[in-house]
Amino acid sequence: MALPETVSWDEFVVMLGDGATPENFTAPCGMTSRGFNRTASTGETEVPDCDDETLPSVTFRTLNALSAEISGSGVLALGSLPLWENFYNAGVAVNAKVILDKTLAEGGGYWILPMLLTTFNITGKKGEQALLDITLTSAGAIPPMTPAAA
Repeated sequence: MALPETVSWDEFVVMLGDGATPENFTAPCGMTSRGFNRTASTGETEVPDCDDETLPSVTFRTLNALSAEISGSGVLALGSLPLWENFYNAGVAVNAKVILDKTLAEGGGYWILPMLLTTFNITGKKGEQALLDITLTSAGAIPPMTPAAA
């Protein structure tokens, strides 16, 4: 039996850029879950059969737009709060770097894409630590993954 190589939790990293040239990326502390979701919206056209219009039409779909979302949650780490607060208050896109396999070994890679902070929730419950929930939504082109150097 041959098992596939996989990516562990600590090798799936989300980092935020500082806008400098060259850009420096920092992974906010405190996240205990994160996600990277890419979607495509489509348009639909029903095309009838020209020989027999009583037959069901065929649906043709075209790709209209690509979008991406980064989600995350975890404990509210005070050291990362200024990073999130500045991102939220700036109201502009910031580059995010999503890494699969932080060692960038064979098969790993990363994406860098402009994102807007669209959800910034802080919650808490008596007797527990304060929690953070964030969502970043793409604000530009969704590039293909940059593969790790061989």
